[in-house]
Amino acid sequence: MAGLSQMKAIALEFESLLIRDKWNWADWQKTERENPQTSGEWIAAFERDHWERVPKTPVKVNSWHKDYWLKLCHLPHDRPLSIDLLRLTILARSLPGTRSRQGYSFAYARLAEFAGLPSEEIREIGKGYAGGQSITPRSLPSDEAIALALEKFPEDWQWVYLALVLYGLRPHEVFLVECDRMEDDPPLLVVPEETKTGHRIVFPVPCSDWVLPPKKRLPPVKTEGRNNNQLGMVISQKFRQLRLNFKAYDLRHSYARRGFEMGLPPDFLAQSMGHSLDVHLKSYRAWWGEQPYLKVYRDVIGKTRA
Repeated sequence: MAGLSQMKAIALEFESLLIRDKWNWADWQKTERENPQTSGEWIAAFERDHWERVPKTPVKVNSWHKDYWLKLCHLPHDRPLSIDLLRLTILARSLPGTRSRQGYSFAYARLAEFAGLPSEEIREIGKGYAGGQSITPRSLPSDEAIALALEKFPEDWQWVYLALVLYGLRPHEVFLVECDRMEDDPPLLVVPEETKTGHRIVFPVPCSDWVLPPKKRLPPVKTEGRNNNQLGMVISQKFRQLRLNFKAYDLRHSYARRGFEMGLPPDFLAQSMGHSLDVHLKSYRAWWGEQPYLKVYRDVIGKTRA
């Protein structure tokens, strides 16, 4: 139990350093050895090998951070790397049959293979995740709750919040999005090529009577040198600081729900949000519950009876 508490404390410190752009590998690893022994030394060697083989583009850096580092950072870096250590960390940090456990299993198995350890057991632990089938509905904030939350944001954060609400952007995309087409009818945002899913046009889905100001205004947040996950963590930290009862990504789900209630086709919404129709139907609609379906049904039936 003490070991788990220590890992949680280290992980929180890692997150704080990343958000403040204070991360430095040299502060967290011992002098490099020709023959790595500890988890931290093996991770450092694994990362060096990765970038020797993979071009260090912004998209690839973000993938490394999401697929590997966010899992590897939870290993006790001062302990010898072993299959038992990998297995116990996976079991402590994830639940069976979840996407999280699958992700830990993938990253830890790759590290084990790199270190010359047998990885079969680690891969087996990650089996059982069935994609969207494991998603269960949750309560998303109502439009009224979303409107009330705007008042909690300082003025220099309100453009960011409105963009998340009205355009369903991924949190990191608010820092990268282009406003050249905000004078169009309807006003459009453009997500540039160097993001998670590449270039796309984003359409607004109205909430209350809000209109996004055409001139982009960002809070004083450093963006240079930060990958998508680090930018997203800045947004998440602000939501936690304001003690909102929903997360930034919930606004993206709410955008999809409002679009459905207004009668926008699912393929249109999927295109605007930058994911496949399959992801939209399996992963986003699964969070809504029955109320949006009841609303659409009543609206359609009401029109046929009118």
